Amino acid sequence: MKMRRWAAIVWGVLVSVGVGGVVPDTLSAQAREFQAITAEWKSKIVSAAKKEGEVIWYSCAQATDVEETIRLFNKGGPS
Repeated sequence: MKMRRWAAIVWGVLVSVGVGGVVPDTLSAQAREFQAITAEWKSKIVSAAKKEGEVIWYSCAQATDVEETIRLFNKGGPS
């Protein structure tokens, strides 16, 4: 019984170390992808929306549920 417990502890430590080494690389790749998508959105979508003069947003959410999103979007628009 004692040997099984130690085996489980050692296995848990090895798995934790293995996963811990992989996760930061995955997160940093996702962060870079998010930054690239955000930059593209800012450069293309926002400028096109400003040129067009309006944005049509399709959503099933109620306006009261997304008021903060609407406020932040409007804040980023022309003053």
